[in-house]
Amino acid sequence: MHIVHLQFERGIYFDTPDYRLENIGIAVRVKEWFPIGKRGKPLKHSSGRSLFLKVQRDRLGGFTVRDEYQIVLPSNFSDDDISNAISILIQHVRPELSPVFPKPVIVIENTRYSIDLGYSPDILTSHEKIGFITLDEFRARPVFQDGSGGPLSPPRRQMEVEILPQYHELVVSKLAGFEGVFSNVERSMGFILTREPKYIQGRAMLEQDYSPK
Repeated sequence: MHIVHLQFERGIYFDTPDYRLENIGIAVRVKEWFPIGKRGKPLKHSSGRSLFLKVQRDRLGGFTVRDEYQIVLPSNFSDDDISNAISILIQHVRPELSPVFPKPVIVIENTRYSIDLGYSPDILTSHEKIGFITLDEFRARPVFQDGSGGPLSPPRRQMEVEILPQYHELVVSKLAGFEGVFSNVERSMGFILTREPKYIQGRAMLEQDYSPK
């Protein structure tokens, strides 16, 4: 494993006021990437922006099996264009649903280190990239009904593991071994391996911060 990238990310998560998408295992976000400058601060202009939709399918031990869709957004896309794109994508993925027009509900700001994850069946075979590990430090910001945003929450550190789809069967066949490796990485790096999506964690963080004292 080796660190291959460091970047700052801002994700705007969308849902209905009653969290209809979350309740059926769908997460929708618009994500922007910002390179880190020489002084360790994110640059002002993003290097890209995409719409992501993730659908949870199953649980596999400590892993979550999900489908992921990505649409690269043109720089001139308006908020209305994004809303329409989200509705069309949801209708494509879940055609049985009635039309859904979600609005921004939370913003997650994250500093991320990415680490390639390699696998080799023996010491004589070269490693093949099967996924990646991320080390994240993120904060949550609420989005109120009038569209305004509140202050950022305190930071939270976590680790995520993502396995590329074509290696699903490899993980199934060696599940205990993979989980053991990731537990060791978790202990050695001091990051918590988290399976709960950031937007759900962020909501809980904000509920704690905004609850009456």
